[in-house]
Amino acid sequence: MLQEVDVILAEDTRTTSHLLNHYQISKPLTPYHQHNEHKIVEHLVQQLAAGKKWLW
Repeated sequence: MLQEVDVILAEDTRTTSHLLNHYQISKPLTPYHQHNEHKIVEHLVQQLAAGKKWLW
């Protein structure tokens, strides 16, 4: 699943990057948590409308 998406949303990007590095997966990480969700929702909707696949 992680190989197939365009962007990965992560609450803690440092921890997620360790996991991705372990499995040699190179994907953009976007921080997503209760303190920033209101700031990036519009951007995420635009990405979905453009056909991007992301995992949260």
